[in-house]
Amino acid sequence: MSWNQIVDRAIMVSGFFQHAAVLTKDGFLAASSVGFTVSKADFKEIMGCFLDAQKLYKSGCTVGGIKYFAISGNPRIIHCKIGPEGLVCV
Repeated sequence: MSWNQIVDRAIMVSGFFQHAAVLTKDGFLAASSVGFTVSKADFKEIMGCFLDAQKLYKSGCTVGGIKYFAISGNPRIIHCKIGPEGLVCV
């Protein structure tokens, strides 16, 4: 199964997500939901949050111009939120 099939058939059909993307550790966009992209700046921000939990909890994580506040984070998963919207990075 390709990454696009996983995004389309496993993640998006759940109804829990509006957008999804799969990126490699070096920032290559392997797959994404229709019309959704992750910029290099967003990828760098996300990776910085994984590497520095203090920064994550102090400043949150900004993706797509939206600043999300950290709920939890560790080197494997990040959960952030702003209002009813959320961000999950694995």
